[in-house]
Amino acid sequence: MPVKKYDKIIPGVLKLLEKESPVTTAMVAEKLDVNWSTAQRALFEIERKGKIKGKSISGRNVWWVRLE
Repeated sequence: MPVKKYDKIIPGVLKLLEKESPVTTAMVAEKLDVNWSTAQRALFEIERKGKIKGKSISGRNVWWVRLE
């Protein structure tokens, strides 16, 4: 199965969230130099795995590390 582009940035997204939480999708895209949709797909995948939490606030998706 081919590796999707967003799979490649997941480690960087997690590292960013550990340092700067909460963040928006746009912030992740800018910091990791990827387009917004790639960042959004990576964030949704990480959320699906239960590692982060996200919420839409005033039309922006905001993400943070999920506390256990």
